[in-house]
Amino acid sequence: MSEEPKYQFGEAYKLMLYEGERTGRVVTIWNSRDGVSPFMVDIDGEVFKHILWDRDKTAPAHELKPGDYFFRDTTREDATQAAETVVNLRWPRLKGSARDKRVAELVPQMLEQGGSKLPWLDRKAAKA
Repeated sequence: MSEEPKYQFGEAYKLMLYEGERTGRVVTIWNSRDGVSPFMVDIDGEVFKHILWDRDKTAPAHELKPGDYFFRDTTREDATQAAETVVNLRWPRLKGSARDKRVAELVPQMLEQGGSKLPWLDRKAAKA
């Protein structure tokens, strides 16, 4: 009997089911990392919640197909984009260097928390 590999986080490399609150559509999202994954995500303007946790499957060698969703580590570029969105929504009157300073303050929080890289939802591109 082979023992399942030990990872730092329980949801490492899991295939997980998420269900849309509005449509009931179910999608599979692969956590491509040994890191945490969110309970809820936004896909095309709809909130999707992680469901049926007991059916999560560990799949470290999972191969994505075009159109598949997956979590990856947030990059500095992703964090900057997210921080700019937050600043634009919460402080719409901030301009110039004051805006840039607020964005720069938020970027580290968007990259990691508690020593763990934060997840970023992505989708495998369709073949060209």
